[in-house]
Amino acid sequence: MKRKYDRWDSAIKNNRTYDYYFYRLRDLAISRYKWHNLPDSVDERFLELCLFDKGMCVFFKDEVLNYLCLNVAISGQLNVYNLPTKRRAYATTGYNKNLNYDDSVIIFNNFSHTPSIADIHYFCDKLYLIDRTIDINTNAQHRAGKYFIAELDESDGTIVKYSPDILVINNLEEDHIDHYKNGMPDLVKTFNQEIAQSKKVLIRAKRCRLHGKKC
Repeated sequence: MKRKYDRWDSAIKNNRTYDYYFYRLRDLAISRYKWHNLPDSVDERFLELCLFDKGMCVFFKDEVLNYLCLNVAISGQLNVYNLPTKRRAYATTGYNKNLNYDDSVIIFNNFSHTPSIADIHYFCDKLYLIDRTIDINTNAQHRAGKYFIAELDESDGTIVKYSPDILVINNLEEDHIDHYKNGMPDLVKTFNQEIAQSKKVLIRAKRCRLHGKKC
């Protein structure tokens, strides 16, 4: 019995594959460095997540909670090094504290002050597409059965390496002739060779010249 909602199943697998690579790469990104001599009140993992997501965080001392390293919103004028003179530390608990250049230090993720998350998304897109393409192609591979259908590419002349039982030619146009020294005549010659070594040929084209015939 055929499974229903195949398209939803495919979408779920797509999302799972993307999430897999995102979580793995994020773990690698936030585990690249080991912090030394951090105060006990500073969470190393949270510090790295701030840098990963926002590209910066702020280190300061709170009168009650001691030293902290939290998300930061920057504002105010810039100093001679283009660093913001005003900044506000905040947390999801509602904690807010206005800070300045004298009582806090902004920690940046890198010299360009950019987060790592954009890079991770970029590579996740590529890895997820490669992985899902492999899955789809693997599922489409020939298994136990009488027939096997394959698409041949004439652009590099390798179609002559195959001797199919049934060859189907849909068209013959001047769009894959860069490989051929003499252009269209060599392309036609290649097709004629492939036709000669095929058991049966079906040609579906408005105009083409193969074996000296228009078809």
